Amino acid sequence: VDRFEDPTLQGNEKIKDAIHLFHQEQTNERYDLGCFAVRERMLCEGHLIFPADIIEAEDGSTNFLFKTMECSGMDFLAAFTDREEYEKRPASGAVSQFIDVMLENVIQQEDIAGVIINPWGEPFVLCKSDIAMIFGEENVSP
Repeated sequence: VDRFEDPTLQGNEKIKDAIHLFHQEQTNERYDLGCFAVRERMLCEGHLIFPADIIEAEDGSTNFLFKTMECSGMDFLAAFTDREEYEKRPASGAVSQFIDVMLENVIQQEDIAGVIINPWGEPFVLCKSDIAMIFGEENVSP
């Protein structure tokens, strides 16, 4: 069966591989490799898949209500490296979006603590301080 492939997701196996290595040995160095992989894909204009309710407005415009999930009493945006990860438990519509756009959005949202990549497989949690590090900013409050 031919499946539609999103070219903006090509290369995300680097993120997935780095996350897998982190899960084999959960060290700071392996975590940093995961962050570096996200940064590398971000700089290459890569996308992640974000679950969202897609809302059509009366004026014909489209809005997205992105899904969050609770972890340790805080809300995190869910994100997926590929369709296979998303389809482990699809709960809504989904949007393929630029990594940098979504990470910037997370930093600006007071009620969102970060992003969880591939939450149904090998999850990788990025708090706001980690996202700031990915952008190369050091003085961003979590």
